[in-house]
Amino acid sequence: MKKIAIMQPYFLPYIGYFQIVAAVDVFVFYDDVNFIKGGWINRNKIIINDKPHFITVPLQNASSNKLITDTLVKKNQRQFLSLEKKIEQRYKKAPYFSSVFPLILKVLRGDYKTISELSISSIKTIAGYLCITTEFVISSERFSDTKDYYKGERLSKICHQLSAKTYINAVGGQHLYDKNEFAERGIQLQFLKPEIIKDNDIHSGLINMSILHLLMYKSVSEVKELLRLYQLI
Repeated sequence: MKKIAIMQPYFLPYIGYFQIVAAVDVFVFYDDVNFIKGGWINRNKIIINDKPHFITVPLQNASSNKLITDTLVKKNQRQFLSLEKKIEQRYKKAPYFSSVFPLILKVLRGDYKTISELSISSIKTIAGYLCITTEFVISSERFSDTKDYYKGERLSKICHQLSAKTYINAVGGQHLYDKNEFAERGIQLQFLKPEIIKDNDIHSGLINMSILHLLMYKSVSEVKELLRLYQLI
């Protein structure tokens, strides 16, 4: 029975995002919905001196009235170099820096027009590094005919188009979507709840940080083990 997930593309997202990616057969980047200012689409957190700090991709005139796929990246070389330097200085002594940092540079130095393209690249690049074989689909390229449907109904339409019977959402979506409504449309709705990750070697509370922090300190096999630490409810 095919399982899918549908989520906005985030910049170097937290491990829970990749747990969802790895848990499904098809992952849909939901990029033809409104951009969320102050969200995770163009920024995330890393730990510096035991405190969380933002790493942010600069944007041009970002607005919640624009779609993610229409939100342009600001081609400011100084700001991108500053972002690269911040990551390099923080992690240059980490055990897996030499493997991970070139991937980050590849993402940041890519030829992108929109934040959708850049954030999708960050997710695909990390998924490739972790040997995740999930199929990726972009909603703005594949499901424009469903845009007139509202919230859960649109998600259900996408599930049907992909012949999926199970839809997995982040646990934060419990207050947004009703399992009974999805069941009436022939779809099983499940929520993925990550387990709390604590590691005294690399700080605690990593569940809310960019996966970048884990990648710098853990081997691929160790991170893949962490990807299995969740509950489906």
